Amino acid sequence: MNKIIITQYNGRIMTAETDEKRILDISFEESGRVRIDDIYTGRVESIAENIKAAFIEVADGVKCFYQMKPDEKLKIGQELPVQIKREAVKTKDAECDIRLSIPGKYVVVTEGIYSLGISSKIPDGPRRFELQQLFDVEFSYDDEFSFIIRTNALEAENEVILEEARAHMEMLRALRESASHSVPFKKLYSGSSVYSDKLRDHRGEICAVTDVREIYEDILSSFPEIKAEFYQDEMLSLVKLYRIESAIEDALARKVWLKSGGYLVIDETEALTVIDVNTGKNDTKGKMEEVFFKTNLEAAREAAAQLRLRNISGMIIIDFIDMKSKGHLDELVSVLKKELFNDPVKASFVDVTKLNLVEVTRKKMLRSLKEQLA
Repeated sequence: MNKIIITQYNGRIMTAETDEKRILDISFEESGRVRIDDIYTGRVESIAENIKAAFIEVADGVKCFYQMKPDEKLKIGQELPVQIKREAVKTKDAECDIRLSIPGKYVVVTEGIYSLGISSKIPDGPRRFELQQLFDVEFSYDDEFSFIIRTNALEAENEVILEEARAHMEMLRALRESASHSVPFKKLYSGSSVYSDKLRDHRGEICAVTDVREIYEDILSSFPEIKAEFYQDEMLSLVKLYRIESAIEDALARKVWLKSGGYLVIDETEALTVIDVNTGKNDTKGKMEEVFFKTNLEAAREAAAQLRLRNISGMIIIDFIDMKSKGHLDELVSVLKKELFNDPVKASFVDVTKLNLVEVTRKKMLRSLKEQLA
């Protein structure tokens, strides 16, 4: 059973997920910082006509980038409700949208003409078709909202999914009404905390462990279906118990050793992340092609794990050790795709270039661990 560890670390709330073998991911949350899904009454600060974009101020000195639609018109000084869609990353401002949405455990409801998306992790088959029909019959007559059915809906009861969708539709109507009477920079809706998002979206059995009384009580009231433990041991903190500081140190290191003796070199740049695979101290006996193949397989699994642990996003290039066998390359790509599919954040294999470099993308959401700790 995986555990979600929630504790205070250097004045911030830290959330980490661990399985029986290792720390899988770590995130930090600062109080007072705009976060994903927050909704504010914003004011248009400036418009860049050449890129059809607006910069909208949501708090004093805090502006967000908004990509306008081709026929959309905004005016400087205009006040309107906006929702944070991505945190500020590196040198880029946070991104926002003027179409408001409410994410739930089973469905995301967004303002706009009716459309329906279904998680790619719900496979083609009877259940996917059933969910498609369920929403088409229930909501297609109404062009006020669009929907995305999340992976958690796969095993949920239909009426529970519909109840959540209806509740979020009413919430969006109320938010829009509230915004019409609001003053600039007022927060209209707070996005979930990092730990709440993780508990809400997690699939499978988990246990939440925290030493913060307020968080423990929040979990009990908000997630009664999840097992929760309140940790009390002044002699041994949760950070020490789960060796989280060691995991952070490893996650910030440029070099990552593999059990075989090979290693990865991970370089994060402004434009992309490069992962270089090396045989290193691998002294496995046998043909070099087999050594390269086994090292690459181990590297593929570790590279995917490092992307999640470090919360690396955007374009990633992996330079595996060159192999002559096409069969080996095909199997390597298959293993990498499987590991990426298991990432809670959408991560995708793109292609193998002519230079045998593997291209991967991972959705940009929260800042990387390196940025969070900077």
